[in-house]
Amino acid sequence: MLIEFENDADEYQFGFKKGFSRGLCTYAFKQTVHYYRQCGSHLFCCFIDFSKAFDNVDYWLLFCKLLGYNKSKACFVTVKLLAYWYSHQQTCVRWQH
Repeated sequence: MLIEFENDADEYQFGFKKGFSRGLCTYAFKQTVHYYRQCGSHLFCCFIDFSKAFDNVDYWLLFCKLLGYNKSKACFVTVKLLAYWYSHQQTCVRWQH
């Protein structure tokens, strides 16, 4: 389910804005590099791969495996609680304060 929301991010924000994309971000980066190289300036860049910062676990598969290994009522209740938490979690991002 996609939720539209009003975005008051600054003009340099590329993600989650209508009409902006990774391609536009790449273009802006290339133009910036080109500008500084033409001026003879040194240019230092840092790239961070955030993909490892987020979980990529199939929780439903994990819960089913846990239930397959242990048939106790305590395990069932624990897995049911975890399944509820993971199916009802929400995330909020605050931008500029």
